[in-house]
Amino acid sequence: MSKRILYSAVLSVLLGVRAHADSTLSLTKGTPVKIHIGQTLSSETARLGETIRFEVLEDVKVGDVVVIPKGAEAEGFVVDSMPARHWGLGRLSVYVNAVHTRTGYRVPVYAVANAAHTGPQAMITPEMDFLAKTSVDLSLDRESYVRNQ
Repeated sequence: MSKRILYSAVLSVLLGVRAHADSTLSLTKGTPVKIHIGQTLSSETARLGETIRFEVLEDVKVGDVVVIPKGAEAEGFVVDSMPARHWGLGRLSVYVNAVHTRTGYRVPVYAVANAAHTGPQAMITPEMDFLAKTSVDLSLDRESYVRNQ
């Protein structure tokens, strides 16, 4: 009798763990997210700390489920900006710190978008693509992402 109870208990725990595993999506740390900026940003006008919006260029999937859709918003802020002066070229860098999933969840990411020089000014343009990476492992509710896909 005690072996049967023990077997039942072990089986229910294992099935419970499997059911839990099937109900979540695991977005792993380091998952790449390809992004670009929606408008041109110049070292002449960008201000330190200014919030900058980016757009996701490709769906990010966990298995066959889209977690971060193409067109989702990513955000960052200006970490270095100096306009060109008589003595040198301008500088511009933006740190990308978050991207939004299909459900609106804000996922921490990391990337630095460094500007290219177009003349003396440093510019980040929509033609420039950047690769952000997720900065943490996340377990997401599968049902929230499977619905209305």
